[in-house]
Amino acid sequence: MSRQGQVSLLDLFTGFKADYAAAKSSRFRRQRLGLAPTGAGADYHYRSQADYLKLMETARDMVRNDVIVGPAIDRVVNNVMQAGFKLDPQTGDPKLDEDLSAQWLDWADDPEQCDVAGEANLLKLARAAFAASIIDGDQIVLGLGNGTLQPIEAHRVRTPSNATGRRDMIHGVRVDEQRRRLEYWITREDVDPFHPLKLVRDVAKCPVRDEEGHRQIFHVYDPKRCTQTRGVTALAAAIDTLGFFEDLNFAKLVQAQHASIYSMLHEFPEAAPSGDPKELGPRTRESLAGGSTRTLEGVTPGVRIIGEPGEKIKGFSPQIPNPEFFPHMKLILTLIGITLGLPRGLLLLDASETNYSGWRGSKGEAQVGWRWQQKWMVDRFYRPIYHWWLRLRMANDQELFKAGRREGINLLRHVWTPPAWPYIEPKKDAEADDLRIRRNLSSPNRVVAERGNEWSEVVAEKVRDYGILIELAIAKAAELNKEHPEAMVDWRELAGFDAKGRAIAPAATTKPPPVGTGGKNGSNGAGTRADRAIGVA
Repeated sequence: MSRQGQVSLLDLFTGFKADYAAAKSSRFRRQRLGLAPTGAGADYHYRSQADYLKLMETARDMVRNDVIVGPAIDRVVNNVMQAGFKLDPQTGDPKLDEDLSAQWLDWADDPEQCDVAGEANLLKLARAAFAASIIDGDQIVLGLGNGTLQPIEAHRVRTPSNATGRRDMIHGVRVDEQRRRLEYWITREDVDPFHPLKLVRDVAKCPVRDEEGHRQIFHVYDPKRCTQTRGVTALAAAIDTLGFFEDLNFAKLVQAQHASIYSMLHEFPEAAPSGDPKELGPRTRESLAGGSTRTLEGVTPGVRIIGEPGEKIKGFSPQIPNPEFFPHMKLILTLIGITLGLPRGLLLLDASETNYSGWRGSKGEAQVGWRWQQKWMVDRFYRPIYHWWLRLRMANDQELFKAGRREGINLLRHVWTPPAWPYIEPKKDAEADDLRIRRNLSSPNRVVAERGNEWSEVVAEKVRDYGILIELAIAKAAELNKEHPEAMVDWRELAGFDAKGRAIAPAATTKPPPVGTGGKNGSNGAGTRADRAIGVA
């Protein structure tokens, strides 16, 4: 075989390799730009700081001015954050747990103690940080030495132009060789994002950890890759889709507005005299670029038009928008909902196009994503802030410091209970929870936690409430029996229980038999205490 034949055979077998077709170019495939030919970390794809800031500002503009983006993000924030996360200290000392919980609530609910500006409590700061992680991509929160928090918006963490060549800087974040965050460089003034930041002296270098190695800067973002240093707006992939939605919606509104003004069409016979039409409103003349002019005539809705002799007037009523418009807009809204993890029905607060099972199924899938977002809010916001707050307390409270040194005590041990969503179908869902507990598929503690509550609080409140009920019922029963001995009132009846502690249903409304007619057991109709119809459930 000739050498030429060997080369041809090699080429033939090379073509048989099982390559990924997606790696090959094709005229039918979209050409993606900005790809690193040898692979790159996540930071490579937002390497231009100007583009990174512009993307951030584009997302902010959509939230401000677009009709769907802002409310959609509010829907996500409301579902994930709700009324906030509950702290459950588990130090090993119940009394210490109670004291820490009370001190934390006192600090977290007071804007003067919690916020450096004195305007927001911890829940509002958390909601703002979570919303910023969606819109901007991330937010930084500084823990200050006076025990307050200072939120820093994402555009203020930047690299000055005279430090852009440094290999350890990624858009204002200095890292070491293992990508461990060392410093955040924050602009001293809240400057225009497009204003050039030239000098290193124009930023404040804030260390991530204090002298003892404890974190004092909290970076709230959801990285999609392990090599990602900064967050990217969740709207990045939907920028064009969101823009087209607003443009198309605006165009249809303008089209419908114009169609509402012009309601008639005029037809003239060929022999009709020519000339200027009747003036229907004020006229102005406009000069065009080529030197010609045109006449603009102002019209108003409802204008009455009197036709010329021989003129034929037809009604003008176009179908705007056309039938294809609505399915197309639904598709776009579905794509927007997918970007934010919202079913279309929930995005629009409209379940008219689905049944109960469809609504429940779609909301259940959305809750899977919301639970993950709750988890990383605990990891990136609540837990590190609680550790920072607790160490400040220990530094200023000798009693607390000594308590933490006792054997078996771990001050940092705690659990966060995220908020849950109400029952979609209360009766069935409650019965399902009861069945899971009775079949040992779950514990009361876990079931209660799934509903956003703490088992210890629930049982303590239940015992306390029933204790008050029983005490009042016993006192009232004694009072009634003293005044009316023949009544023989049992306190359980007043409390709503039978002798076995079961709840009593509403009393029967049937009339008792008349006195002396020979009731049950030969009584006079009143019967014994056990004969009374109490409707045991």
